[in-house]
Amino acid sequence: SVDVSNPDSPSILDTQGTVSDAWDMDMEGSLVAIASGGRIRLVDAGTPSNLIEISSYGACGKAMAVEIVGDRAYHLTRLGLGVTDISDPAHPPLVRFAWIVPTWSGGWDAIDLDPAICDLFSRDEDALWWTIPNCLGSGIRPLDVDDGVAYISFFRHLLAVGVAEEAPFEIIGALQLGRRIEALRFDEGEVFVNLAWGGTAVVDVGNPSSLVPDGIHDLRDWVSGVRFGWTRSYRLSGGKIEVALAW
Repeated sequence: SVDVSNPDSPSILDTQGTVSDAWDMDMEGSLVAIASGGRIRLVDAGTPSNLIEISSYGACGKAMAVEIVGDRAYHLTRLGLGVTDISDPAHPPLVRFAWIVPTWSGGWDAIDLDPAICDLFSRDEDALWWTIPNCLGSGIRPLDVDDGVAYISFFRHLLAVGVAEEAPFEIIGALQLGRRIEALRFDEGEVFVNLAWGGTAVVDVGNPSSLVPDGIHDLRDWVSGVRFGWTRSYRLSGGKIEVALAW
């Protein structure tokens, strides 16, 4: 965490290291979720000078991205999408996990898995990833969630996944773009996408079942950069989280 009360002389107050590489993070209020290794780590950033890890839980594979929405934390692995109840951050149960796969017919499918067998998939993830053509790859890092829909990517494909609490996950819509997707961010009915080699795209997702290209943007840093929480801004840097007070 960084004290920026004097912008001319910022100072590091505290850092929270991770055992494995930290691929992504998100913040809601003073709670920070970090996707690191095969786990999601929940950190209390209420006191920037004293970052405290509250708990962690298995992600059903290597955690590549995480997003907090209310009392739910959504995360991606190389195999699929999971959701966890974090209303009690000290005891977060994994509620649902779905294996997201391309079908031989050219479409996509979400296959619900019993969270109780997640440890098995975590152990065998590398074997599954390399030996089964329909497994997701490392291009699934981007994730944003809004109004019961998770927007994720698989290399060049942008997927809209229905994540309503009382229903199984389902693939609502899909769109193939011209380059590999590196980052995405939802805002007011559109998904802003950063593509490989400096490309960008804006996709109209007003109807998630029909994703429509809608031009380009010049907001690459905003799409993949700093995030803001309650009175704080934060970023991921070299496997550590840095939190700054922001009035």
